[in-house]
Amino acid sequence: MLPENAPSEFYDRSVLWNSVEKVEKAKNSQLAREITVALPVELTSSQNIYLVREYVQKNFVDEGMIADLSIHNNRDGTNPHAHIMLTMRPLDENGEWGVKQRKQYILDDEGNKIYDPKKRQYKCGKIETMAWNSRDKAEHWREAWASVVNEHLEQHNHPDRIDHKSFERQGKTDQIPTIHLGASAHQMEKKGIRTERGDINRKIAATNNLLRELGDEISNLQNKIAYLENQILEEQRWLAEEEENAIPPTFADFVSDILSKQSQSFIKPQFATQIFDFLKSKAIDSYEDIERYVKNLLNKQSSITHELSPIKKKLAEINDNQQRIAAYQKHKDKYDQYQKGLSSQLPWKKKAFEREHGWIVGVFNNAKDNVEGLRNDKGKFPTGAWERERKHLTAKIQSLNGRYSALKSEVDDVHKIRTKVYDVLRKERQRERGQPVRLQGLER
Repeated sequence: MLPENAPSEFYDRSVLWNSVEKVEKAKNSQLAREITVALPVELTSSQNIYLVREYVQKNFVDEGMIADLSIHNNRDGTNPHAHIMLTMRPLDENGEWGVKQRKQYILDDEGNKIYDPKKRQYKCGKIETMAWNSRDKAEHWREAWASVVNEHLEQHNHPDRIDHKSFERQGKTDQIPTIHLGASAHQMEKKGIRTERGDINRKIAATNNLLRELGDEISNLQNKIAYLENQILEEQRWLAEEEENAIPPTFADFVSDILSKQSQSFIKPQFATQIFDFLKSKAIDSYEDIERYVKNLLNKQSSITHELSPIKKKLAEINDNQQRIAAYQKHKDKYDQYQKGLSSQLPWKKKAFEREHGWIVGVFNNAKDNVEGLRNDKGKFPTGAWERERKHLTAKIQSLNGRYSALKSEVDDVHKIRTKVYDVLRKERQRERGQPVRLQGLER
C-alpha cells in the first residue's frame, strides 16, 4: 500500500525493498519496521482483510509510510494474524527517499558549538525528521488497533471487545495473563508434546479458574449479605412508619400470640410450630438475634471457602504431577520399544528405521525433562505418597463441601422463617388496625 507521492513501481515488493537496501549506506541501518497484529477469529477472511487495510491506511500510509502486508492463518483457522512491514524513510514530492534524521550541533549557554578534544570534533546530536520512531508511537498504534477492531466487531454484531492495555492497567488484578507460545511450541503442543511454555499456560489457566471460582463465591456471599441488609433496612423503615417510638415485641411474644389464635392468623399452625421450635432451639427471641444468627452462618460459609482454596490448589498440583508421570511412563514404553527395534535392525536398515521412528526420542526426552524435578531424595517418584495425600485431600474437600451444603440449607431455612415472620407480623398489625392488607411480601 503506497502513499500518493510514492512511485507506482513500488507496488512490486522486490523493487521496493531493493530500493530500500540501496539507499541505506550504514552497515547497521534499520531497513524496516515490522508490526504483527492478531486478527479476530469472529470475522471472516474478507472482513479481516478489509479491517487490516483500513488500519494500515489510516495509521501508516496516510502518514507517508509504505506498507507491505502479509496475512497468515493455520489450517484449523484458529490463529489469523497479519505482518505489516513499514518503510523507515520519508518520500519527497518527487518520490525520492528522504533522510531519517539530521545532525545538529550541541551549543553551550552562550550559543557556541562545544568541541570534544577526545573525538577531535564538535559535539552534535541527531534530530528525527519524522515522528515515526518516537517511543510513544507504539502505544498510539496499539490503541488505534484496538479501536478499529472493536468498531468492526460491533459493525458485524459480535459482542466481544479487545483492549490494548494489560490486565494490570485495566484493573483486572484477579486474572493472570498467559504467555505467547510461539510457532514451534504451538506445533509441538498440537502433536501432544508438552512444552515449558505450554505447562506455564496450563498452570496459569488453572489458577485463573480457581480465582474465578473464589470470586464467584465471594460475590454470592456479598449479594446475600446485601440482600439481608436491604431487608433489614426495609423492615426498619416500615416499623418506623407504623409505630414511631414503639418497642417491637420479641419473637417469643409474637409466636406465642400466633399460636393462641391460630384460626385467625395468616400462617398455618404447622409452620407456626416450626417457627416456635426453631427460635426456642436457637435461643432467639429478638430481631437482632436472628440477624446475627444469619450473618454468623454466612461467615462460616466464607471461612469454609477460604479453607478450600489451598486444598484445591494442592490437589490440582498432585493431579498434574500424576498426569506428567503417566505421560512419562507412556513415552518411556514407546522409547524402550524403539531402542529394541533399532538394535534388531540390520546395519543398512538402521538409518531408515531412525528416520521413520526417531521422533520418539524427542518426545521421550521432553517427557523426561518434565518429571526430572519430581523425584525424591532416593531418585524415585513418590507416587504412593501423592496418592495417599490425594485421597486425604479429596476426603477433606468432600467433608468441607458437605459442611458448606448443610450451612447453605440452614441459611435458606432460616431466611424462609425470617421472611415469613416479618410478613405475618405486618399483616397481623394491619388487620388489628383495620388497615388494608398489603399483599406484596418479602419472599425471594
